[in-house]
Amino acid sequence: VVIGLWYIVFEKMSGKLVYGGYLEKDVSTSNSSTIKRSKKQKSYFILYQNLSQDGLSSESNLYEYERKPKTLTDNVRAILNFRPMYGVTKHVDIQNKRYKYEIFTPQVTWRFEADSLSAVDEWCTHLQSQIVLPEINIGKLFEVCPISSEDMRRIGARTSATDPSVCYLHVSRIGVTLANKYNRCILAQWPLPSIRSYTTTDNAEFYIEAGRRAPMGEGKYMFSTTMNNHNAIWETINKYITQIKLSEPEQQYTHERLNALLYDRLRQWTHGILDLTEQDGV
Repeated sequence: VVIGLWYIVFEKMSGKLVYGGYLEKDVSTSNSSTIKRSKKQKSYFILYQNLSQDGLSSESNLYEYERKPKTLTDNVRAILNFRPMYGVTKHVDIQNKRYKYEIFTPQVTWRFEADSLSAVDEWCTHLQSQIVLPEINIGKLFEVCPISSEDMRRIGARTSATDPSVCYLHVSRIGVTLANKYNRCILAQWPLPSIRSYTTTDNAEFYIEAGRRAPMGEGKYMFSTTMNNHNAIWETINKYITQIKLSEPEQQYTHERLNALLYDRLRQWTHGILDLTEQDGV
């Protein structure tokens, strides 16, 4: 993506271009009768990572332009600031060829549509990986190796038989987080209610099936474990899911609402906004 003039211009700035491309943005409005009128606006978007002066921290923003710009500040139409936290969810309908996703912060939600499934996957992978797994103070952390599959590829966990990637799988009472071990960039998060099934195999492998309410959509994910701790992963997830089923919020909320609530808390924790303990309620 960073080629030619773009590379020269952005290299002089305190940051880097992460990804860019054309998308259709939903700019629908509602009239006085609250009837939503669908309207889409095609724009060029740039995901840009700003670095601090000491280079030890970063902050990402999404820039919108009418057309592909020559510089980052060239006729900016709008900027989506990700502070204090943000989330990404896919809304893909393969049968009807609708490839959508949304980015949401506490202040605003931006909805997009791409022209292909691969474009949605690339955008969501880059957006999700701007978030870094924090220091662990709840749950358990396991080392796993994603087993290559199309679903793994779609969340950015690219692996091969000759070059297996090692990841962290963090399991807590609010959800499961998959992150790259070496840079701690998050690849996917699954609130507990979005996990449809989970099991182990005789080959020390662990398997998760995510339902359609999962932020990255439906998928089946298999992991080999570096220390044959597949049973420990299963037991930890099972313990927390059982606690959720017996908890008061399970009785108060619909399954969809509980999933949204826990995803919100999962995002607050990963952004350092919420300091959770094992004793906290849902």
